[in-house]
Amino acid sequence: MTKYQKLFYEIKKTNDYKTVGEDIQFKVFVNHGTKEVILQFEESRNSNNFRHSDWFHNLLFFPWPLKLDNKIVWTTFGYACAYKSAGNIPIDEFDKATSDYWNYKWIIRGWSFGSAMTKIAERHFYIRRNAAIDEELTYGDVKVWINPFVYFLSKKWHKECHNFVCINDLVTWTIPSFFRHKKCRVGGKISLKKILQTEYNHCHYEEYDYSSYE
Repeated sequence: MTKYQKLFYEIKKTNDYKTVGEDIQFKVFVNHGTKEVILQFEESRNSNNFRHSDWFHNLLFFPWPLKLDNKIVWTTFGYACAYKSAGNIPIDEFDKATSDYWNYKWIIRGWSFGSAMTKIAERHFYIRRNAAIDEELTYGDVKVWINPFVYFLSKKWHKECHNFVCINDLVTWTIPSFFRHKKCRVGGKISLKKILQTEYNHCHYEEYDYSSYE
């Protein structure tokens, strides 16, 4: 596997996430071998309580203000509710870990619904610390911001960014008229046949070719 294939596989196969709030799965860990502090968010998952499921949050995509410490940012109603429900626990843990290991690389990454939490957490970290993370990495990326100039604004929130999307993965289409940080397309050209296999496309980002980004 190549670098980005391996990183997606790590997110996909992690099985010791913490669950907080309305089914927000995250993990903060330190890799001393690579000298990295990582905040990682899981994909959308099914819940017995639809009100607390990730898909419930994905579909509520009308604009809504979210207070991150002392600043209001505008995202979707669903993602604002989801992030708020976590009670700052993920960002507090990441904040502490990055303070303890200030000389390590700081990374926030996620898949699917987790890509939304990744980008909001990154913005929150910048507001709190006035510091950029080293890398933002998302797969099956969804849009979270209203501001059409967020690509330029987000450059001060991270040093490196990849928001990977497959044109045949309909999950990445779910939030119309919103914007992401940096669209990185993988998975070839659009195909009706492949679109009908969108669940497979969304769950197998380890199979795509990332050579143009590595």
